[in-house]
Amino acid sequence: MEGFLDLLSEELGDSKNAGNNTRYRCPFCGEDNYKFYVRNDTGIYQCFHCGSKGNALKFLEVYYGYSYKEAKEQVEDWSGETIDAKTTERFSELSDMESLFLAIAKGPHKVEQAEEAKTTIPLPTNFKPLYQNMNKPEAFPYLTYLNNRGVTLEEIYTHVMGYVIEGQVRKSSLTEDGETDYFTIRNSIVFLTFDDNGNYLYWNSRSIEKNPMVKSLNGPALSNEHSKNDVIFNLNRARKTNEIVIFEGVFNALMAGQSGVATFGKMITDSQLELLKQAYEDNPELRFVVFLDSDARKQATDLASRLATFTKNVYIVDSPYGDKDANDLGREVTQELIRNAKRYSETSSLEVLLHGLGNL
Repeated sequence: MEGFLDLLSEELGDSKNAGNNTRYRCPFCGEDNYKFYVRNDTGIYQCFHCGSKGNALKFLEVYYGYSYKEAKEQVEDWSGETIDAKTTERFSELSDMESLFLAIAKGPHKVEQAEEAKTTIPLPTNFKPLYQNMNKPEAFPYLTYLNNRGVTLEEIYTHVMGYVIEGQVRKSSLTEDGETDYFTIRNSIVFLTFDDNGNYLYWNSRSIEKNPMVKSLNGPALSNEHSKNDVIFNLNRARKTNEIVIFEGVFNALMAGQSGVATFGKMITDSQLELLKQAYEDNPELRFVVFLDSDARKQATDLASRLATFTKNVYIVDSPYGDKDANDLGREVTQELIRNAKRYSETSSLEVLLHGLGNL
């Protein structure tokens, strides 16, 4: 988007080079520390002071007062691409992928919340989005692993899945000297969690090695950062469907399509429960389905009981397949179990628990 950058340079004045981005003083809030980041190749922008974000088309509409038609024609001229029904959304709204570009460029940044502001944890160094590297041989082992786990190409794009061949992860504790400490992860797929506005919040990873020292890793968080305790994978999309299916891990959640979410463990926190309650308040027709692993029947019934404090549309999956989780069973069986989930009641809860005892 060279034409757009030329316009910004003329309009906004001085700039600073930031790798694949160019930094300007924000034209919307007037900050003076060059926190207005613009992707050189796409024209995607975001201010990490006031939160303004968008792209060339939106900038023309908001800053100059262009009509949509005028902005569309100008962006088509800059990009050499016709903006039709299929591309309109990409040019008129910041996507998860585009937001991630800026999150990587800026690093941790504040995300607005109603009660308290927390920052995002840094991504592992050398993180690479798979959708950008599909044709590189280095990405093939990760694509193969995901394919073998039943993950579709569409899901790789939708969830902006990435990989790290070797990267550094910041620890959540300091050294004895009070310095930041790091450890290394290798050959890992990285999954991202976003908020309802498509902003990156949190990451967790899965090793593709046969015998890794650490199979799964939840990103280490400081007390002022988002952690696995206050985010839910894919809730931003699931809340827009007619049901939310709650799993422990990402691979299981993917088997339920857009409705699947992951809480990063058997125990759900008060913060995570509040996120589910907010989703219900936005859509009281939501159906909640608890689908934890077979060794978490007690936690599943406890979660169903907590959900039932604000909605009657609570169901529990009582799987007859023993230790096999949703990812082991595949999409078809998983979705059949979801359709046949039992509505939560004290009786159904007891049945689930007794079933579990019978399998011991």
